[in-house]
Amino acid sequence: MVRRKTNFIVQGERMNWISSACNRMAENYLKKYSLKDAPFFTLIYGSEGMGKSFLLQRCFQRLRKEEEGILFLDASSFVQQYAYGAQEGTLGNFRRKLRSPSLLIIDHLEFLEGKVHSIVEFYHTYEAIWQRNGRIICGFNGKLTDLDFLGEKLASRIRGGLAIPILDPTEEELRNFLDLNGKIEGIIVEEKVFDLMAQEVENFRDAEKLLNEFSLYIQNCEDPLDEKTYLQFATERAKKREHQIKPENIVEQVGKIYQLDPQEIYGSSRRQRISEGRQLAIFLIRELCKLSYPAIGQIMNRSHSSILKTCQKFEEKLKDNPQLNKHYGDLLNFFGVDEGRKKLDE
Repeated sequence: MVRRKTNFIVQGERMNWISSACNRMAENYLKKYSLKDAPFFTLIYGSEGMGKSFLLQRCFQRLRKEEEGILFLDASSFVQQYAYGAQEGTLGNFRRKLRSPSLLIIDHLEFLEGKVHSIVEFYHTYEAIWQRNGRIICGFNGKLTDLDFLGEKLASRIRGGLAIPILDPTEEELRNFLDLNGKIEGIIVEEKVFDLMAQEVENFRDAEKLLNEFSLYIQNCEDPLDEKTYLQFATERAKKREHQIKPENIVEQVGKIYQLDPQEIYGSSRRQRISEGRQLAIFLIRELCKLSYPAIGQIMNRSHSSILKTCQKFEEKLKDNPQLNKHYGDLLNFFGVDEGRKKLDE
């Protein structure tokens, strides 16, 4: 009933990309990119999971065979190398490496958010490459209006360069992607199944992940691969995802305990019940997701200093409030965690 082909290769690449109207402008531009004709700065931007990294990597692999001085790195690597250089006194080496390429490609520019010193360093890198008549290409998960974290001067200059969007895919494009990959994997299902899948995802990466999960699910399935089978899979998948340790799941479960809408927890109301639920959600996100205070602040619409104070005060509050401690324990059990509570009780 199910015929799977593992590691199927299409033109030397796994089928995790589909050329479509939503990405064709960026794809065509990077295919023809040349240092001689390109503008100083190019930004490829759009929603997460749309293949920006794939396009940048492919451009890098092509250009490094044709030109010298091509450097590619992720913004997270930029931050790590800068921090290491500052700590070890080797910033000179770091700067010579980053400011000398004829083309610098940096992916996931959004990773610089909240990292003030790294942003300043990136600004000076930008200036140095400009003065040397080099080129820069960056990938960014977000909108042009989301670049303000870089500071007014740098954000303005980046927006003034060439900015090419990758648009969100239509439901039809997502369905085509699923259909192509389904054929590659040898998955033969009712047409309606791919329609339902396309309605459930927002980008190509999530579509690929959903198809892979469904493919594993039906390996030992003896039922017809029809709409009913898929809906059963989707129901089981939703239950599993509900228990995954993610900020949005934590907020949702806290909301159920306190009988609050998630938007009330994300909001600014200071009513006692809402405030306590919000504090519990923040504390759990910090404890279970291991996110930084600025990252939690972004999620909860608060400053990182506010998040820090909440976490510091809430741990003491837990010890003095049996009902609150019970809610905390119930949530740990829901997410399959108990070590954190043991440490707290100790």
